[in-house]
Amino acid sequence: MTAVSTYSTLNVNEISPPVGKLAVLLKPQLNSDLLVGVMRFVRDLIIFTLLLSSVWSFGAPSAFAENRHIGQQVCALTQAEGLSPDEALYYSGSFDCSDRALSAQSTHVWLLIDVRDLQGRYSDPALRLRMSYHEDISLSLVSNGKIVSEKHYPADELRNFTLIPDALVLPFDQTLDQDVDQILVGIEEVWDMTNWRDIAIVSESVEKRHHLRNAVIYSLLTGLLITPLILTALVYFALRMAFLPYHFGMILFGLIYGFSWSGLIFVLPFEITPIIRSTINHTSIPIAFFFACLLTRELCGRENISKAWSTRLFLGGITPVITSFILIAVAPEFSHYGSIIYHVGFLLPLMAITGTLIIGSKNGLRICQIQLIAWSPMIAYVSLRILRGTDIIQPSLITQYGLYPSLLIEALLTSSVICWRIFQIRKERDSALMRQSVLSDLANADALTGALNRRAFIEGFNHVVAAGPMRNRVISLLTLDLDHFKGVNDAHGHAVGDEVLKGITHILKSQCRGEDLCARFGGEEFSILLITSSSAAADACANRLRSAIEEHSFPIAGKVTASVGLVRVDPEAPVPFESWYNAADKALYVAKSKGRNRVQRSGWSPDYASQADQAYAAGWQIKKA
Repeated sequence: MTAVSTYSTLNVNEISPPVGKLAVLLKPQLNSDLLVGVMRFVRDLIIFTLLLSSVWSFGAPSAFAENRHIGQQVCALTQAEGLSPDEALYYSGSFDCSDRALSAQSTHVWLLIDVRDLQGRYSDPALRLRMSYHEDISLSLVSNGKIVSEKHYPADELRNFTLIPDALVLPFDQTLDQDVDQILVGIEEVWDMTNWRDIAIVSESVEKRHHLRNAVIYSLLTGLLITPLILTALVYFALRMAFLPYHFGMILFGLIYGFSWSGLIFVLPFEITPIIRSTINHTSIPIAFFFACLLTRELCGRENISKAWSTRLFLGGITPVITSFILIAVAPEFSHYGSIIYHVGFLLPLMAITGTLIIGSKNGLRICQIQLIAWSPMIAYVSLRILRGTDIIQPSLITQYGLYPSLLIEALLTSSVICWRIFQIRKERDSALMRQSVLSDLANADALTGALNRRAFIEGFNHVVAAGPMRNRVISLLTLDLDHFKGVNDAHGHAVGDEVLKGITHILKSQCRGEDLCARFGGEEFSILLITSSSAAADACANRLRSAIEEHSFPIAGKVTASVGLVRVDPEAPVPFESWYNAADKALYVAKSKGRNRVQRSGWSPDYASQADQAYAAGWQIKKA
């Protein structure tokens, strides 16, 4: 049967680039089974992550309590640049021991810790500090108002004393015996003053055991976070959807932040100092939020959210990026208040994302509802981090350990949202292809008979000829005209004539193969493109068509006959369709002049007799060259 739409399909890339590429590239590869498999894989990853996070959450507090003995009192001396440890100790009466001791603006701070209640507790005592934006650290043991031991840790050597997560553990030269009652700590080039409240005297050996456990857990969590990163990259290269790079960027910079924040960055064979590590922290997380804002806008759909919220998402995402780069450039001269401004800046993307997802959820957008669930742990964690960074709340287990679980849950659930979005795009693609098929049929088919129209037939003919000669195949062009068809219309009316034309079309299609083309050229004239094994086979096929028409009896009109003109097409001959058609049409009139109801083969050959043929041949030769 003739395939009416074989050469009449429009380019699906003209509909929509993502939908078109889905149709062309991934119709066989990316089917529903694959997407269901991806969603199940993501689901299993989420379950495993939650279980791992639960185990970690139960283990972390115990380690926190076991090895977290804080000194009785921590006092601070700010605006004390250039002082030696002895000079700083001389001003011990000027140290601020209030709750606001670390809220002043300063690039250098001295900390004085009372450790009399910890004397003799550990055989291997060490000082645990939070890593931050800073340079060198000095550590002095004080006994009866005098320094008995002094140690200096340059910034480029501090990587040797880093433990996971986010900690520096600096060992003492001696135990905290009965003589040591204070510890004096000097920190240079400080930026975030609030980090230095988190100070503890710990057992170095116990802390190292916890470090090994944490290193394994953080490595597993990092590996899990790489999974949606790779999955997003693979799906993007297959689908080229605009929102996939945003998801990739969000996970990538979130992964960089987590890798740096946890201290795993110090395992790299590079000279990473606390300032470099802190700079990576403070620049990667706002970039991750910027991508998160763009991803939220794309997944919820710009058409589903107002222009105002779309603008808020962009401005909310770009503001902390710009702010962080400015603050890092002037740090640590703008310490403390710079840290507060940095943390407050994250309120903008947080509110933009939360507001957009809430509005989308209220409007019934399933994608926004799922994404709101995915963002809930991250929203809670970031909110607490903002409160801690602005000195409103004190450090806690959640602010210390909540990053990776919330980041993983968000990344993996967002991967599920992306799978959902892919399902939606598949539905849009199927709907677009269906509409395209209908439009193609309407544009390329004859309205009465359903056969190809003249334009579509010529396009198909040119496509076959342009493909060149086919091995053991002969291309033939037939023109078929019903004999005395005017008499049918005059005797029975045009309605009966239309039914005859529909019946003739059905006969022609039933006798042709799928690779053949059949078209109504107008009135009672039809054209057929045959691909056969030989010229004799083409003659036989033409006679079979003629006989099938002759043998058929129509309900009112009775029997009708047809005359056929036939010409063999040479794909290598540089002549246009009109020349072949004219040759077949002349053969058709010869058949009618010989009595009708017969097939007449044309003996015409492309000798470029006409000026039009000569011009066409010249252009064809240039094009071929």
